[in-house]
Amino acid sequence: MITTNLQPTSIVEDTGFNEFLRVIDPKYTPPSRRSIMRDHLPQLYESKCNELRKELEEVTHCSITTDCWTSRATEGNITVTCQYI
Repeated sequence: MITTNLQPTSIVEDTGFNEFLRVIDPKYTPPSRRSIMRDHLPQLYESKCNELRKELEEVTHCSITTDCWTSRATEGNITVTCQYI
């Protein structure tokens, strides 16, 4: 839910969410917010990066675009996109 539905990591501390989990499986203990940030998300990130690297190795042609913008907090950002078939 955190990565697919963009939920905050604090969802695991939410009373309603924990009640829902208890209904589904009373024996299940969700990971802590800290372990999600320290262990689970970095592992998922590394796994997805490896998948993307493998996929990009097969690409023969692509189109790359960039977009530069400034946030409301005046932080500079650049977005790079790569499109391929």
